[in-house]
Amino acid sequence: MRNLNLLAVMVVAFISLAGCASFHEERAIEWDSRLSSREFDATEELKRMQAVLHSQVIVASHSSAGVVEGLGVPLSPMRIATVAHVVDHLSVGEDLKIAYVPFPGGQLTERDARLAYVSSESETAIIEVLGTALPESYIPTLCSKSVGGNGVSALKPHVNNGRLTGSQVFSGYVTNITRLPLVGDEFDAEAKKSGFSPKRMEGQERVVMVSVSNATAGNSGGAIYDVEQSCVLGLASMVASVEEFEFPEQLKQAVGLPDSDLRGNDRPLLFAIPVTAYVGL
Repeated sequence: MRNLNLLAVMVVAFISLAGCASFHEERAIEWDSRLSSREFDATEELKRMQAVLHSQVIVASHSSAGVVEGLGVPLSPMRIATVAHVVDHLSVGEDLKIAYVPFPGGQLTERDARLAYVSSESETAIIEVLGTALPESYIPTLCSKSVGGNGVSALKPHVNNGRLTGSQVFSGYVTNITRLPLVGDEFDAEAKKSGFSPKRMEGQERVVMVSVSNATAGNSGGAIYDVEQSCVLGLASMVASVEEFEFPEQLKQAVGLPDSDLRGNDRPLLFAIPVTAYVGL
């Protein structure tokens, strides 16, 4: 009887993961074709990188361990959204720096800023720019919805001596999962070292994406750019492979990943805070 009850709980949990979300439009996804190798036109890929680059800023602050860096997405010339674990070592009102890159290879332009709001419970934070406002060209269009199967890109900038010297690009597709599944104990313990516990956030609304490229940590707070809608869907919060969740086989089935997927339970998933979570903050 205990096993039957556990199975019932798991079924209900995974049905709710793909439940209705006002931000998401569910569509059937042909994963076999999506997960095959992709070849991009170089010119189009450069345009895409430029769009992502001009949708985010670098966020830097000091902690007892040294400089903490992440990314953020401008909501207006004076307000920037980021994820809480990038700044939750600070108190509201404390100072930090933000920087943006006018063009690839260009010198970083810095702005003074301060933390205006942070919530570890919802993994959201707002930064207020002090003094000169950001250029209007750095205020991206925010998506009104996420769409199952749409392609996305994200970009982790590499900076050397105050210049953008390269970047790591993430590519993937939006799933029809709209809630954060339960992570395993080992993953949660590692995440706590960065200041947040995904276990406590189970069931919160997320944009959940399947990676078709290398997905690594380090772009927390960065823009997740929907290449088909030409807008920002959300802010990168965490990356985890299917096997790092409590019920990996059920999660794989809920996402709809085929048995032919060679990466299997090692397939990375990227989770983002929807842009709608920042409305009214």
